[in-house]
Amino acid sequence: MTIPSAMERYKSALFFLVILLHIALLNFAFMDESGLNFMPEENLRWSTQLVHLGIAFVTLAVFLVTEAFLKLRKEGKIAIREPILIVCSLSMLISIGFLLMD
Repeated sequence: MTIPSAMERYKSALFFLVILLHIALLNFAFMDESGLNFMPEENLRWSTQLVHLGIAFVTLAVFLVTEAFLKLRKEGKIAIREPILIVCSLSMLISIGFLLMD
């Protein structure tokens, strides 16, 4: 088994682990006017870990649904037209706006 075929076989698990690690590292420290602040106690709480796992699972679900649609599109079973892409872009923009609200 070569490395690319092993990566293809475990692609979903690798994706989940990379996203989980990425979220945990981003939440581990933050920068403000006084400099870099580390928060190991907050990052090790169960509630924080559950939020990280939830975000990683939702991201994995979006990834798997996108892969399924792309596979169906490649097989010619569905067609993705421009209005769908516009709706997806608008929904992403609204989601980002919602997350940035105070």
